[in-house]
Amino acid sequence: MKIACLSLVEIFPDYVLGGSQNILRKIILGLRENNINVRLFSPKNDNPKSFIGDVEIENKLSLKGSFPSPFEIPLYELQSLQEELEKISSWADRLYFHGDGWFMRNEFVDSTTISGIHDLVYQESVTSVMFSESDKIIVPSNYLRDTIKSSLSNEKFNQTNISVIKNSIDNFSKSIKINDSISNDNLILLFPHRPDIRKGLNNAMKISLEFILTKNWKSVTLKVPKFNEKLDKDEKNSSYIDQELMNEFISCGGNILFHDWIPLNQMSDYYKSGDLTLCPGNFIESFGLVPLESLSNGTPAICSSVGAFREFDGFDGIRVVPYGDTKSFVKKGLELLGSKNEILAGREKVIMDYDLSSMIDRYIEIFTNPSFKEGYKNNTNQFYSKIDGKKYDLSPWCFMNKNKIYHDYKGWLDNFENKFKILDFFESINTYSKTDVSNMDSNALHKFLKDSNIKIEKNANYGNLIDKVFSHFVEPNLIQPTFIVNFPKAISPLAKEHRDNEDLVERFELFIGGMEIANSFTELNDPVDQLERLNSQLDLRAKGDKEAQIVDHSFIEAMEIGMPPTGGVGVGIDRLVMLLTGNTSIKDVILFPAMRS
Repeated sequence: MKIACLSLVEIFPDYVLGGSQNILRKIILGLRENNINVRLFSPKNDNPKSFIGDVEIENKLSLKGSFPSPFEIPLYELQSLQEELEKISSWADRLYFHGDGWFMRNEFVDSTTISGIHDLVYQESVTSVMFSESDKIIVPSNYLRDTIKSSLSNEKFNQTNISVIKNSIDNFSKSIKINDSISNDNLILLFPHRPDIRKGLNNAMKISLEFILTKNWKSVTLKVPKFNEKLDKDEKNSSYIDQELMNEFISCGGNILFHDWIPLNQMSDYYKSGDLTLCPGNFIESFGLVPLESLSNGTPAICSSVGAFREFDGFDGIRVVPYGDTKSFVKKGLELLGSKNEILAGREKVIMDYDLSSMIDRYIEIFTNPSFKEGYKNNTNQFYSKIDGKKYDLSPWCFMNKNKIYHDYKGWLDNFENKFKILDFFESINTYSKTDVSNMDSNALHKFLKDSNIKIEKNANYGNLIDKVFSHFVEPNLIQPTFIVNFPKAISPLAKEHRDNEDLVERFELFIGGMEIANSFTELNDPVDQLERLNSQLDLRAKGDKEAQIVDHSFIEAMEIGMPPTGGVGVGIDRLVMLLTGNTSIKDVILFPAMRS
């Protein structure tokens, strides 16, 4: 059997840029130990020839070499890539797309393809699951499988052949030393992640500061890897550090040790150098190598309850706490630091349940017979919660804590209540901007927006300005179902005047998840009033407002003949589907592909 492994990002022989590259390395070495013919292909670069074991890293693929959008290259490079893929396909019995994201599926139509999906953070991986065909999809956790199941139609999921293979942990030391108490002079906290705000670097500093305030140690040291520009292949990364928070941490007696990126063969010693490992970010983890690697070397770990980290709830030596709950991180950390027997029990479980040979055997089994389809069983613990005796279904990317829902893609939602909020338009602006704009004219609104560093279109009128204020300050905060009522007349030219306030209209909009879902108003049926408003809209259009209405004389004539009191509601079906499927882009739910451009 000849297997070609393809990576969309660069591969380095001695360093890994994330957990998935570490797993790819193990797969390559494991296949070779079983005398399977393997070739590894990665994007072109200027690096010298290098190997993983005896397998050369063939830097032949015309790709950008980083995420997102690895195919963002000139057209002539795509032609070169196509020719290389034809050569690879003709050589291999199996094509393994590590991380997948390959949209050039026509080049593989006659090949047996296996996709390894290690996260759903990048659009390329999402697209390959939703729209690309593979003989087999491999994921590392029930969380990722359940997320795919809940995102696809039953028909589509039943056509998809998915298997779960847990990642292995093998870089642990045979000899470890665990402290019996928390009375050491110096507490060493590890942050073994990219120094990215999504991974929780600033949260780690907050937690470290709280540990100082317990006064259990003379000093607290937080070890953080440097942001390595050369090794960084994820353009979504941000090395932003809250400088004010760091200064406060240091002034209170804390130390931050920025160190070089740790080579693979030194990771075990690195984990053993710490007392506690922190995983406090909101990055959606698809498996969670770090807490398991740390525990296997005798250092307990605390994780945010995000993504696949939730599967470690109840695991000896690991604590899972709600994202952003600094106090709970410290409380659970104090519990773990004195729990030698629990840490040893957790370490043994990691070594037994996540061994390398079992993972390699499963990969070989699937490479040999990719068409075999495994049965699916819901992980019911992740799919519902009970409140006040009532059962609520939850998507696998959500969990509930103290009547609040955490959404992996949206963060914390408001208190879970079985009712819709109703907010007045101007009162909602006052609530979220801390400014009363109800009596402001165009000049005052313009100044308020400018002072708030909000971009304003040239020649913006009152309606444009008040709409900009609402969309900037209010809309992103309307996560729970909320009705906004009493809209200004200036942005509602077809709605009937409010019976109690001539500057307002009888209109409401429904917002859920930070976006408009429905729009409704009492229809204006006075032809004189309607014509005046449309003429005003025409004046605005002449001044450059492209969204202003035009005068429809046929509509006015019909209204003059007679129009009864009327009301209606328009529901955005595309946006409703976005909400129900957890999509953040309307392009992913539009029914007709031609409309996606």
